[in-house]
Amino acid sequence: LIFNPNYVLSKQQALFAAKMAMKAIENNQNIANKLPIEFLVRLSGKKQIAKALEFGPKGIEDVVGIIVLDGTLRDNIQEISFVADKQKVMRAYDISPHEDLQRAVYEKMALVDL
Repeated sequence: LIFNPNYVLSKQQALFAAKMAMKAIENNQNIANKLPIEFLVRLSGKKQIAKALEFGPKGIEDVVGIIVLDGTLRDNIQEISFVADKQKVMRAYDISPHEDLQRAVYEKMALVDL
């Protein structure tokens, strides 16, 4: 699964999105037909696939985050440090500066199921 790390606060957020995407597909509650797109839907917290695709890399020159699935999502991922652009994250998820950023992002991601 490939994503743009500028919109991700932590490895745990990306893993949470991956787990939600796998669960959605297993339970036939998926929005997209393919796991990589469903992952971006869950990561973005947006039900519109076109908007979710904005959370993927735009071009080959973009820095990307990658999750390799082995079917278990064990937390054995090698992490490359990056720092999210909090302003980009707030704009992408439509979060005000007064909200707890991490909590608000997870809430937006979880609301895809509703």
